[in-house]
Amino acid sequence: MDAYFSMRELLKCLVQRSSMPNLTEEQKHNALMEAFSVVQKTTINTFTKENIAKLYSLRGKVLMKLEKYDDASHSFKTAALLHENVAGGNSVWLHWADFLESRLDIENTEEAALSAGIEALVGIMEGARMENELRARKYIARLLWLVKKLSVYGNITEKEVDAKLEKHGTGIPASNWLPWTLYLGVLVLYLLGNGLSNQSAAVNRPVILESIESEFDSIFFHLLEASRKYITQSAQALSLLHCGKDRESREISLRLPQLVAELQLRPSVAIARIISHVGESNEQQVFYAVAASQPLDFILENVSAAFDPLKNDKGNPVTSQELFRDIIRKLCQNRPVEISSLCRILFELNSVKEHWLEYTLHKVNELKNRLFGFAHRNLESLTSHPIPEDFVAEIRKWQCSLQDFTGFKEISEDIKKCAQDLESDFAIQKGRNDKLTDLLSIVVKWSLLLAAKFDKLPRLLNI
Repeated sequence: MDAYFSMRELLKCLVQRSSMPNLTEEQKHNALMEAFSVVQKTTINTFTKENIAKLYSLRGKVLMKLEKYDDASHSFKTAALLHENVAGGNSVWLHWADFLESRLDIENTEEAALSAGIEALVGIMEGARMENELRARKYIARLLWLVKKLSVYGNITEKEVDAKLEKHGTGIPASNWLPWTLYLGVLVLYLLGNGLSNQSAAVNRPVILESIESEFDSIFFHLLEASRKYITQSAQALSLLHCGKDRESREISLRLPQLVAELQLRPSVAIARIISHVGESNEQQVFYAVAASQPLDFILENVSAAFDPLKNDKGNPVTSQELFRDIIRKLCQNRPVEISSLCRILFELNSVKEHWLEYTLHKVNELKNRLFGFAHRNLESLTSHPIPEDFVAEIRKWQCSLQDFTGFKEISEDIKKCAQDLESDFAIQKGRNDKLTDLLSIVVKWSLLLAAKFDKLPRLLNI
């Protein structure tokens, strides 16, 4: 065992040395050749199966840097085969995925996406399947990014990605999916929202990937805010029912709506299967997610239909609505009492009007997320960039309604003062606060202030 660890550390040092910027190309090559020589001369008779798998993985990494891609591929495959039933060796899958992704980036073709890209996808899912929730995070993160990359290589690649997700994604424990479903919902939303055709995607892949990355955070916060109302209400419903879910499970439910958003935008049997897979052990969280994305009438209708044998359609779901219907039906079959009770509570909660603070906070946060997205696209001229005219027009229109409290209850003097201060701060004047950075400062300030005031509101809800 000591011999293995000594050899592994030596290999890591040599590989790291080959990446040092102050060395010549010849010196880097010599370091890699020395590492390869160490591997070849190592006697593995006394090594465990796990150690042999990791050794072959390191061998593949060295060969990849030496640009001996066929030999590297064989080494990684051997490592994967050896490591199949060995605990603690799952880093093998990440090393192999690194190699396959590097081949995809170099070739940058649909053929490479269908071979190296899909193979990397399967390998990462295999690693995620073997790990616990904490250690699987790095695998799921890589998986989501790779799905995002492969989505620009055309319809055929997209269908193949769905097929592999359906086959291998449901093999990953539901607890490993839960913390990452938030990000999964963002992936295709950006591409669909900007109307990118497969033809244009094929021509501009590097530009598209950079654009996706730059918009990722903005879309993430936008989706989170959009689902906030229903999820907050659902969490209250859960505490009322005392259904036995712990605090961690309730927090995890906040992340689920984004996976549902993916299904709503792009009908995918694979995504639906993963949601159903998560719902087998987390029925309430999945129900909250569906309720956050669909009209209440749709939820009520399909929950009612799920308990009526005459209305249960056994046909294959195709559209997003049909896939949601199928998910709701399965949830009702697994937990009929809880789901029907939650459905009735959601109906009552839907009639509860937002407080003025909550409504205004939503508006400010929506404006903040859009401004940050615009600012990110104009970083080079951010300090001198004026506020766009469409933002100015929208803010002035909103200003006029700030002190209109029609339909809102519990309007205290503090709230009226808050509305006056808001109206004053958002009064854009040329030469005083007409720069984009000025508006960003104001929006961030009021987002924090309104959130603090909203958090001080009573938490009890009378139904």
